[in-house]
Amino acid sequence: YDFGLYFNSYLASAKVDGNYVTPFDAFGKAGFVDEDTFFGVGDNISDFEYSINEDAKSVVLTKYIGNNTDAVVASSYKIDGSIYNTSIEATTMFKGNKTIKSVVIKEGVRVASDSMAEMFYQCSNLETADLSGLDTSGVISFFKLFSECSKLTSIDATGWDTSSVEDMGYLLDCCESLTTFVGYEDWDTSSVWNIYKLFNRTLKIREVNLSKWDLSKVDNSGWCFQGCGMN
Repeated sequence: YDFGLYFNSYLASAKVDGNYVTPFDAFGKAGFVDEDTFFGVGDNISDFEYSINEDAKSVVLTKYIGNNTDAVVASSYKIDGSIYNTSIEATTMFKGNKTIKSVVIKEGVRVASDSMAEMFYQCSNLETADLSGLDTSGVISFFKLFSECSKLTSIDATGWDTSSVEDMGYLLDCCESLTTFVGYEDWDTSSVWNIYKLFNRTLKIREVNLSKWDLSKVDNSGWCFQGCGMN
């Protein structure tokens, strides 16, 4: 095979025997992966409670009920032969879950409502959260988003659209093991009014960079850095 790879704004293709084909044609049909896996279709829908919106061709995941300690939310799911794009009801999705140790949310998963309040509240065994694929546009509340995740060490929130967020109160409250928080530096905080106890008892964080944050609308910043480990 002559694999001459090229890319354009719509599709990555490969040259096979002189013909340009899609990556799945080149690799999937050769037996390396199945088609659903190649295109990011999840195979773990039984791990969730969910509802289906047929008009929007979307599945709304409402609660993780799986036994796997590594929870993965796929960009789409095949249900009864049809493909549905994934949205999540963040406020009930993982709240209080004692099973999960890691969470990965794939690219393009949408938050179904305007709130992510208490999404991971009291997930006492959660250690890592890669949420960089999550579409947070339109979300207003981050209240207690990671509050009391005492074993959480790493968060990736790269690329989040936070332009509508108003409430960040208790966001990292009592995240006593957190050492890595990626992406927050570029958050748009121009609408935020509440940062009460945002970093409270983040004992292992030594430094934060808020130089890009617009805090002009904040009127509640009490105990924001209380009991934290910053110098």
